[in-house]
Amino acid sequence: MKRLTLSVALLLAFASAAMAGQKVVLQDGDDLYDIQVLQSSLERSVLHYAVNAFTLETVLIDGREYSRVDLGRRAHHLEVGLPELPTLRESIVIPDDATMSLRILDARYVDLPGIDVAPSKGNLTRNVDPELVRHSFADFYGENAWYPAETARLDEPYIMRDTRGLVVEINPFVYNPATHTLRVYTGLTIEVAASGPGTVNVLTHRPDKPVAEFERIYESHYLNYAQAGAGERYASVPEGGCLLVIAYDAFLGALQPYVNWKNQMGIRTTMVPVSTAGATGAALKSYVQNRYDTDELCYVLLVGDGPQVPYLTVAGGASDPSLALLAGTDSYPEAFIGRLSATTTAEVTNQITKFIEYERDAQAGADWYKKGTGIASSEGAGIGDDGEADWQHANVIRNKLLAFTYNQVDQIYATNGGTAAMVTTAVNYGRSIMNYTGHGSETAWSTTGFSNTHVNALVNDNKLPFIVSVACVNGNFPNLTCFAEAWLRASHNGEPTGAVGMYASTINQSWAPPMSAQDEVVDLMIAGAKRSYGGLCFNGSCKMMDEYGGTGQTEYKCWTVFGDPTLRVRTDTPTAMSVTHDDQILLADTHFTVHAEMGALVGLSHNGTYLGSAIADISGTAVVAIEGTLPETAITVTVSSFNRFTYVGQVDVLVDLTPVGESTPGAIALGQNHPNPFNPKTTIGFALPAATRVTLDIYSATGQRVTRLVDEVLPAGQQQVIWSGADEAGRAVGSGVYFYRLQGGDWSETRKMMLIK
Repeated sequence: MKRLTLSVALLLAFASAAMAGQKVVLQDGDDLYDIQVLQSSLERSVLHYAVNAFTLETVLIDGREYSRVDLGRRAHHLEVGLPELPTLRESIVIPDDATMSLRILDARYVDLPGIDVAPSKGNLTRNVDPELVRHSFADFYGENAWYPAETARLDEPYIMRDTRGLVVEINPFVYNPATHTLRVYTGLTIEVAASGPGTVNVLTHRPDKPVAEFERIYESHYLNYAQAGAGERYASVPEGGCLLVIAYDAFLGALQPYVNWKNQMGIRTTMVPVSTAGATGAALKSYVQNRYDTDELCYVLLVGDGPQVPYLTVAGGASDPSLALLAGTDSYPEAFIGRLSATTTAEVTNQITKFIEYERDAQAGADWYKKGTGIASSEGAGIGDDGEADWQHANVIRNKLLAFTYNQVDQIYATNGGTAAMVTTAVNYGRSIMNYTGHGSETAWSTTGFSNTHVNALVNDNKLPFIVSVACVNGNFPNLTCFAEAWLRASHNGEPTGAVGMYASTINQSWAPPMSAQDEVVDLMIAGAKRSYGGLCFNGSCKMMDEYGGTGQTEYKCWTVFGDPTLRVRTDTPTAMSVTHDDQILLADTHFTVHAEMGALVGLSHNGTYLGSAIADISGTAVVAIEGTLPETAITVTVSSFNRFTYVGQVDVLVDLTPVGESTPGAIALGQNHPNPFNPKTTIGFALPAATRVTLDIYSATGQRVTRLVDEVLPAGQQQVIWSGADEAGRAVGSGVYFYRLQGGDWSETRKMMLIK
């Protein structure tokens, strides 16, 4: 390790900053800190960390000045009585079955004397006022030692569906109270490498198919995902994933339209009664585990209130997200879980109507999609994530949304006299996103006092926001109609009102960690990540667990998605999407190609039966693998994408030779192919007055035969044959003019067609 000497000028600037609560610059750099992946494979990664600057804030404790160290939007150590210092915690993807070791390759630091670092008040919950909690000093403050003791360390490995990862913790700030010295690592290079067989959370089973939703999570979650080549472990195309609906038995009939719609979208969906799944939380977990092991489910929707559908418990609260912990002993999810809480079939119907119409029937020209609301308390300065008070945190989110697709984001804060009437006015006009950060109860937001009563009086017919609520017990559903349930169940004169989804906790949330998750939900959304509501919420919690470790894990397990976890959120006035595909498919075909835009979900279905799905690649092409047997009738193709109108079209299913009419023609006749021009296939129709041996050949423009489509006796009537655009060897032919010739006995006819690619 190399100690760097501070210049006199820097020391003077540092002393001034400490008093004024300003920025301390240590070295050149565009950002406060940098993290770089220098080299990476699954077995070995070399990471470099640099701290270029930081800020010091003055904290008064019993009349004496202490300093709080901030490093931008990074979490702090929250151990009561110990120095509250920033930490850098990020996940990397690692081998399925290896033990990983850490080695420091290079370290450079500066020592800043004369610093008294303030201790942490701990991980406070939001049912207390931080200002009323006094600072305490642990015995450490009387010792000649450094905290944290380790500059770099590794957490235990965890499994996230089909990847294995671990958190690398870097502590660039360490403090010695005896010498009043703050040590700052301005540069740190480390190696994380496999050092032997794995013993903790070894990944022994990987799902057969990749799911696009998780692939997107991995790309943003793991520092080294792209460099390590982890995304190349599948040869198959990512699909939309599968959904398991577990419903109170009496609700099965009411849910069928929702199941049909999800299958139509391209999310393979099955439904089972809770009487089959299990009467206790433990039995339900066992059932979900078995379905994950056999069917590789990606989403679970529980339908019913606490008395109808059981739940697990964690920290005294209901824990639906624990059902998603399906591999290893860690707290990172393998699936996304949501709850449609209802006590009657009418409440079920109201909510599935919300979900279906929100996705399928986007409102043309509607500007409410471009509007959002932030609601926040005045508390939390120096305690919240990134040291922010709730209202400051809400403003950071607001600025991000305004730089995205939004043209208005309300500031309904305690600092500016926010009221329930303000919330009502905003929601009734229409808002697509709402973020709340503050105190809460089982039936209300403490800031503004907006409660179940206000929710039930809303008239925002079909203008429905999705909500992320950082508050205590807004989602405590087992014993009463909680605040989140009121938002989802709301209606007005038979039309859906309230919200389309709400992320709310069943327990008293802690102060800082959930703010980190709320930040991440918005960051992922504005980065253009086309994620489901469940994916956004769960991925936000994964970031929180990375940054805050065990405290974040408890928050995740009790933070509940109320609504459809598969829901594709909207943040802008919808626009049309160009979608092209063949209007016919052969009964024997195994694949169907649709051209749309990158990331679009393409689903094939028939009367609510799932036939296949795929995610469009970078060129906008989705090649759907057909599951099962196609029906001998038209099928539905559905294409959905971020902030687009949903496309629904029909595709005719044809056998290779299909009689298309019962009338017997008077003579042999050859029709014009359709479509023409075509790509990649076309249909050729002809008529026979009697059973006749016929041949149908394709020729190139130079007169060479490309392939023979028919050489057999066919019955009288109208016939259809599809040419796939391939030669006799099965190779796709090039663009150009082709001829097709039908011959029967002494009769023949030739027509021209054009293939355009």
